[in-house]
Amino acid sequence: MRIDLTTELTPTQLDQWARFLAQARTSHPEQDPCFAPVLRADGRDVAFAMGWQGSDLVAVALFSLRPHPFLKGRYSDAMTYSGPVCDDRAHLLEFIEKLQATALFRKVGRIRITPYWLGEEGRAFGPVLAGLGWHVFENEPIRHTGLISLAPTETEIYEKFTKSARYEYRKAQRLSMKVEHVVDQARAIEVMELLNRHRRARRMGPIEPGSFLASFTHVFSNPSKAIFAVATHEGQIVAGISVYCGYHGTHGPHFFTVPDELRKLQNLRIAPFLWHYVAVWSKASGMNWMDVEGYKADTGAGDRLYNVHKYKGDLGAVEIVRVAGHARILHPFLYLTGNLREIARRRAKAALALVPRRSAPAPQTAD
Repeated sequence: MRIDLTTELTPTQLDQWARFLAQARTSHPEQDPCFAPVLRADGRDVAFAMGWQGSDLVAVALFSLRPHPFLKGRYSDAMTYSGPVCDDRAHLLEFIEKLQATALFRKVGRIRITPYWLGEEGRAFGPVLAGLGWHVFENEPIRHTGLISLAPTETEIYEKFTKSARYEYRKAQRLSMKVEHVVDQARAIEVMELLNRHRRARRMGPIEPGSFLASFTHVFSNPSKAIFAVATHEGQIVAGISVYCGYHGTHGPHFFTVPDELRKLQNLRIAPFLWHYVAVWSKASGMNWMDVEGYKADTGAGDRLYNVHKYKGDLGAVEIVRVAGHARILHPFLYLTGNLREIARRRAKAALALVPRRSAPAPQTAD
């Protein structure tokens, strides 16, 4: 296999990349080159990797490179989001192996991959990577997500909602809810603030302003690539969802609500109305399915994500597994010195998990 590695794609390479993503069954929109400026706005360098077998392009990967905090020209981490894109296991293994031998990756502490391999193919790939020295860097050994089929008609998609979800959908209609696509920067800043408020309430890290606003310039500006749709009532945003448009399906990585506004609307559950809108939009865009980006059907009531998974189930999502993100340390010194904060945080979390919880004192009883 021949590896082409570059920081900028030529017009010819851009065309080759797009045609490959269009026919690859494991393609994901985050591997589109339009995301490169977004990564750069987040302080990352980028690298485009292309794997060739003779004249056939068989693998691509857009890498986000995190510069080492104090060693110029070195990187603590190289991450490819929902990549590499490659449909053949043997080709993918050869691709990631040969990448590690390139001059660029000899300057990288750790490489991380998250290919969009679903179902049994994805489940079986994890043990293969483990046998080659890779390890899962996520919380669970396998990812779980959910797909909403777009084969049914618009009405049939609605009818697959649970009874309670259909009730909330009709309620939103009675309240004259509207949906708009965010296109101008002022509205984008408002959306970013609401999204980050939602994320902080759920103990999630905020989205960085630079990369978020860059996404409106380079990604959401093209409705064939992505939209950010918000539900509004009398001009006031009450919820929002981002949708990335791939070649076979769409993906909804970010969803937020504005609880204070929804309480004013009879505690409206807005998810059925907004997700139905983007499902219909996805279908009209020629997509076959919509990935809700994270879903477990059997999440217990005590789980912090129980309500999230419940509403996705109410929308007719069908659970499917996906290979977990895997990492490999290439150069221990670069990895350790470049990721000190992350390593310390992970070890502190592990140590806390070992501390026994203090049980409540036994109730006193009268003699």
